Amino acid sequence: MRKHSIFLCFISWLLFNQEIFAQKIEIVNKENYPLSNHPITILKKDLKKLKSKKNYPILTDNDGNTIVSQTNANQNGKWNKLLFQVDLKAQASKTYSLSWQKQKPIDVIKTSIRMGERKTAKEPVKPVSSSVFRAKNLPKVSGFQPYQTDGPTWENDKVGYRHYLDGRHAKDLFGKLQQEISPENVGLTTKKEVVDNYHVMEKWGRDILPVGNSVGIGGIAFSTKNGFKRIGSIATDTLYPIKKTKFKILTEGAIYSQLQITHHQASINNKSFKIVEKPAIWAASYAYENQVNVSSKHKSDENLMIGLPKVATDVTFDEIRTKKWIAFYTYDKQSYNKEYLLGLAIIVPAQHYIKSGKIPDTEKLSNSYFAELSLKNTKEPISYFALGCWEYSNPQFKTKNGFESYLNSFLQGLNADVRINILD
Repeated sequence: MRKHSIFLCFISWLLFNQEIFAQKIEIVNKENYPLSNHPITILKKDLKKLKSKKNYPILTDNDGNTIVSQTNANQNGKWNKLLFQVDLKAQASKTYSLSWQKQKPIDVIKTSIRMGERKTAKEPVKPVSSSVFRAKNLPKVSGFQPYQTDGPTWENDKVGYRHYLDGRHAKDLFGKLQQEISPENVGLTTKKEVVDNYHVMEKWGRDILPVGNSVGIGGIAFSTKNGFKRIGSIATDTLYPIKKTKFKILTEGAIYSQLQITHHQASINNKSFKIVEKPAIWAASYAYENQVNVSSKHKSDENLMIGLPKVATDVTFDEIRTKKWIAFYTYDKQSYNKEYLLGLAIIVPAQHYIKSGKIPDTEKLSNSYFAELSLKNTKEPISYFALGCWEYSNPQFKTKNGFESYLNSFLQGLNADVRINILD
C-alpha cells in the first residue's frame, strides 16, 4: 500500500510539473561541416503543443540528456521564441523532445546583463533593469558619473561588452580569464560608489580595449553628405543632441541575454531620428549581435555606419567575403599599452553593404574603420555582429591564423543551412 501511495505521489508530481506528451523537434545540418553550439530559435507560433500554462521548457535529446533551453521575452514581456544550442555533425540531424514544467530549472548561468545606477553623487549605486538618460545627466553637467561601468554590460562565458550610456554611446570590450560571470562589484567601491577599477588585471579579466572618441567595437554612427556624424556626445560635452535615451533589459537567461537602447529624437543634420539598438549575446561565443532599426519623419539619405576601432593600431583591416556576410577585422597588439594581442571584427550583411574605409578624424569621431550600410528599403532591423578575441581568453588567439580560423568558423555558422522540423 505504501509503495502504491509513493507511486501515485510521483505521478501527481510529474503531472503537476511537466507535460507527459512532448513536442518532437528535428534539427538538420545540411552542410558538409560540423556545427558547435549553433543557436536555434523557434517562434512560439510554430510550436504545436502549447495548451499548458506551464512556463519553463524542458528539452531532451534521444539519449535522455537535458539540453539547456530558455524562452525570450518580446516588447510586452511575454515570450515569443524558444531558444537553445546544438552540436551537429556534418550532414546529420538530431531529434529533441520539448515539454514544459512549472518549476524553473536550475541551469549554469552562461550569459548576463549588469546595469547599476545612482541618481545623485552621494547615493550608492543600485541594480536597475531600465533607465532614462537626458542632457542633464551628462557627467560634465551633473558633475558625476551616474552609471556603474559607464553603462550596461553584457557578457557570457567567453567575453564581455559594455555600452557607454553616459551620452557617448560607444561599445567597449572586457577580456575574460574565467568562464564564470564577472563579479557584481566590477566598477564599484565597497560603498557602492562608481570607480574605474576594471582597467587593471583581476582574476576575472579586465577592460582591454582603448576606445577614445571612436564608437568602439561595433558602435554605430551615421554617414551623411556632410560627413560622419556621431549619435550622442563625447566626454567633454555639455550638450546632448538626443531628447532622451532609454535602456532596458529584454531577456536575461542561461544561454541568451538581450538589452535594448532607444534614442528618441536624435538630431542628425537638423533631422530627428528614432534609433533602436538591441545588443544580444549567446553562450559560448566571442561575438555579440546587434539589431538596429532607424526611423524618421523626414526624408533622409543617411546611411548606417558600423565602427571597428583603430585607437591603438595602424594595421589596415582585412576582410573575408561570403555570399551573405562580410567580415572586416584587425589583429595586432591593440590593447591600452599595446601589450596584448587582440583580434577585432565586425560582420555586416552583404545585402546592405555599400563601402568600407577609415573615418576622417574629427573632434567628435575619430580612430575608427567603418562599414557603411544602406538604410533604404529596410523594413526589418539591420543585424550585424561584432567580436573581440583576446590572447589570454583562448590560446588560439595568440596567432593571427588562430583568430582567422575562429572567424571563418563563426562565418560558417552564420551561413549554415540548418533546417528546423516541428514534428507531430
